[in-house]
Amino acid sequence: MYFLYMFLSVLSIVILLLPGFFLKKTKTLSENAAKDLSAVLLFVGTPALAVYCMMGVDIQSVAPLNILICVLLAIAIHFIPYAFMKLFLLKADDKSAAVAATFGSMFSNCGFMGIPMATLAIAYCEKLALITEAATKEALFYVTIFNIVFNIITWTFGLGMYSRGEKLGYIMKKAFLSPVIIATLLSIPFFIAGFSLLNPIVIGQVEISQIGSIIMYLYNICVPISMIVLGIRLSDVTIGELVCNKYVYICGAAKLVITPLITIGIMWIIMQFMELSPALMIALTVMSAAPPAANGLAFAETYNGDTKTAGASVLLCTIISILTLPLFLLLVSAMI
Repeated sequence: MYFLYMFLSVLSIVILLLPGFFLKKTKTLSENAAKDLSAVLLFVGTPALAVYCMMGVDIQSVAPLNILICVLLAIAIHFIPYAFMKLFLLKADDKSAAVAATFGSMFSNCGFMGIPMATLAIAYCEKLALITEAATKEALFYVTIFNIVFNIITWTFGLGMYSRGEKLGYIMKKAFLSPVIIATLLSIPFFIAGFSLLNPIVIGQVEISQIGSIIMYLYNICVPISMIVLGIRLSDVTIGELVCNKYVYICGAAKLVITPLITIGIMWIIMQFMELSPALMIALTVMSAAPPAANGLAFAETYNGDTKTAGASVLLCTIISILTLPLFLLLVSAMI
């Protein structure tokens, strides 16, 4: 039953690409719709997601060693597929396609899909039935840590991948002036202090809840907009472009198979020497096995990369993850 619940949960998110697909097919949307929506996603939705992640957890409730393991594995989860892709694409004939595929393999949909999937994976795990609420809060803490690592690497290393030839100083300046990094940095003091803007702020007799509402409104656009953009791109992609692009399959192998297998293997080795938190194991499994980030397509749209390979990688991997993500969650649940 656990596999079925996870299968249906992933499927319900993937179905959200249908509006974008049909609106583009019926020419209701303009040719620039995907690029414009991608800009909204990168510069509005993603910063709101960063703030939401930072505001929703209690740092005092988690063991420091688990935090360290989470940070180290988060870094590894990004660079394991990078090493794999460099090995297989060392002599790539299409550098632009190789960049798009490598980006897709490195950066998972850890926010838009990761947050709801981690929550559902805990909720449906029978072994955690007695501690569901506490385990969910702990898992969301690890998802937050992962998203911090994700944002830093995406907007430095990832941005650099699309800025070949640019000076390092220019790339770093562009990265640290990006809305998502600014949002993350501004949220860190609240994160450390355990103060959440998502909760009502009481000043005298007045209770102010609108700040939290604004953050939630903006965060909630992320999943539907990201899937609508995917749907738009799906309408522009032929079956041949989707299934006959070798770069897409290499990306899928790295992202959906190699990375989660190595991640679970590392956790199994660690478990031979110490006890690992079930919430940490589930959170990292979701992060490692989630399909490529929707902002991979947004980056390609915004920075004039190979949108066909980026879109095909996200689309095909997202569809395949309907099966692979539940399978890896089923595997890790047996280890708990």
